[in-house]
Amino acid sequence: MSHPAILRNLLEQYKTLLVQGTEKDDVTYILCVSTGTLTIEAAPTVAHQQLAASLTEPPPTRAQRRATCSSLPDSPSAPRATTRFMPAQELFRRAARYV
Repeated sequence: MSHPAILRNLLEQYKTLLVQGTEKDDVTYILCVSTGTLTIEAAPTVAHQQLAASLTEPPPTRAQRRATCSSLPDSPSAPRATTRFMPAQELFRRAARYV
């Protein structure tokens, strides 16, 4: 499901285009892809349903977000091999070779 702010923005753009009597292919395509529909006729209805569902679902708690992120392999809390930080002078010296 797309982020509610993105769906709202797409719906506003689509409504503006309908009022003007023009239809942009990129807005209609993105609206269909964002809602998972195949026709532009069904996309606004599904977008409104998804927006309504996003209002009823509570946002995840901090503990739920941490649990989700810590299970990812590249998360900051996952154990990593120690990294050697390069001094700034060495970094600049190496960068100067490419200039």
